[in-house]
Amino acid sequence: MDENVGREKIIATAIALLRNHKPGEITQNLVASNAGVDPKLVRYYFGDLEGLMTTVLERLIDGLGMVMSKASTTGGTATERIRRRIRALTNYVVANPNLWEMISDRVYASKTDWAKNVRAELTSSAYSRLQTVIEDGQRNGEFAENIDTRFLYIALIGLSEIFVTARSIVDELMPGRRTSTENLYADFIIDLVLRGIAKRP
Repeated sequence: MDENVGREKIIATAIALLRNHKPGEITQNLVASNAGVDPKLVRYYFGDLEGLMTTVLERLIDGLGMVMSKASTTGGTATERIRRRIRALTNYVVANPNLWEMISDRVYASKTDWAKNVRAELTSSAYSRLQTVIEDGQRNGEFAENIDTRFLYIALIGLSEIFVTARSIVDELMPGRRTSTENLYADFIIDLVLRGIAKRP
């Protein structure tokens, strides 16, 4: 097996497992078994399980950055870009339901140099993308002038995260609609946010 292919297969397998397992349930043997490789390869490529999970988190954060960058910059009005951002963020979080738990534990709550660097870069790049869209909307007369983009940034993270962590509440309120509720939720949040930041006549 090509070395890079083996490494990528292990990363992809761990990401797939995280869709149905909590981070604490992921083990070296579980990943190796599902990837169809010897557990020694996990140690060879990543040192240990912690090294693998750090790499997985970096990959997920990079993926989120690419998705949000595309949503923020691919043409259209600022209103359309906000709409795309909210839908993209919701879809990414639903597809990777343990993302915010991992970011919270390994980035926001950690005091390691790695966590500090990732936290600074993640916040800076993600916030600046949102700020650019909001400022474009203000210049074009779409959005109000008194928006605190810092709070909006935090609110959008919370609104996406709660949909996953409160999934059991969603299922209680909307039984039998599990496959489509994220789109309904995204539409609701889009309408809520756009009404809140729209420029008043």
